[in-house]
Amino acid sequence: FMIEIDDPIRRAEVLGKLGGIEHHLYLRFAGHTLQSQPEDDLNRTTESGKTSAIHFIHWVFTEEQIAAFAKPNQDIIVEMTHPDFSFKALMLESVRSALQEDFE
Repeated sequence: FMIEIDDPIRRAEVLGKLGGIEHHLYLRFAGHTLQSQPEDDLNRTTESGKTSAIHFIHWVFTEEQIAAFAKPNQDIIVEMTHPDFSFKALMLESVRSALQEDFE
């Protein structure tokens, strides 16, 4: 995911508060909760707590979770739980369907 802020001063301020954000992203569906698994090629948070604007994450699904995710027209929630930035969004069915193709 990418945190896009046009203003460089505001971007530095916001990113400075979001250290570890890549560990606070979840998918919730059909009674399942999956936490994001960030790529570990390098640390995207500095010692001062500033995070990178770009993060690469993975979702690790069990076979049961793949089957549950495959069901169309269900509520799939994407949730960010970072103390300084939180949101919930309902995934569109068209997005779920396109992502489902990755399992096939």
